[in-house]
Amino acid sequence: MQETTSFLEQNVRVMRAQSEENRQRQLLAENFVSQRAYDVAKADLAIAGAALQAAKVRVQQAELNLSYTTVKAPVNGMTGCSLFSEGALVSANNSVLTTLTQLSPIWVRFSFSDNEVAQFGGHLNEKNVRSVSMILPDGSEYQQEGKLNFSASKIDPLLGTQQLRATFENSSQRILPGQFVRVRVTAGESRTVYRVPQVAVLTSDLGRYVYVINENNAVVQRPVIAGDWIGKDWIILDGLNAGDRVVIDNMIKLTPSKVVDPQLRDIYLLHNPMRHLQIK
Repeated sequence: MQETTSFLEQNVRVMRAQSEENRQRQLLAENFVSQRAYDVAKADLAIAGAALQAAKVRVQQAELNLSYTTVKAPVNGMTGCSLFSEGALVSANNSVLTTLTQLSPIWVRFSFSDNEVAQFGGHLNEKNVRSVSMILPDGSEYQQEGKLNFSASKIDPLLGTQQLRATFENSSQRILPGQFVRVRVTAGESRTVYRVPQVAVLTSDLGRYVYVINENNAVVQRPVIAGDWIGKDWIILDGLNAGDRVVIDNMIKLTPSKVVDPQLRDIYLLHNPMRHLQIK
């Protein structure tokens, strides 16, 4: 406020000195005043102009100092509790006033073991990862798909994992920092696979298998290669074909080559193969 008043006063003095210099110049031209009188008026104008410039600098410095009293957030987000009360002494570059957390977009950090990375075909990065989806703590899938924005260039020797990070839009603020979620990554080469209920996949010393009913209603034990789970279903990577009738009930009564009378509730008809990418 004081600097602004000083600037206005100096501005008035400049206007007055300018008017006096003009008047003395006209009078000098008509030989009504001496050269010395005009020189004094001209010098007063120069002094007033210099004082005005100094006042401008002081006003600019005052405005800069005033701007320091307002802390502007570099990103949109939500602040935590204030760490200092009003009137407390703080020092520049050492006192943290509060913590600002960016909510949208939000980053999700996760990792894959060395063996899991090998199943994907090698190092994961932004080029070979097709999509990233998030599974919320309640088991539901987040409605928006994420995008990989960081992948470590090497395997962590202490943990044996590759660190990755994905970004998700979170305008609804449904996801909060520090929250635990699961991530499903889609990558690798596409292939035709099938989904069958988990109860239909059995395990023996030779590996996993399912019971399939052939055209003669005879039970056939079919070895399969199983992938990951999706909900209550198991992804079958190899061993099944479209149209196969997979038994999903009363398996304990079955033996290979046994003729059965299949009922709708006992079988699972494969008719819609899904284009599947390696999923974790």
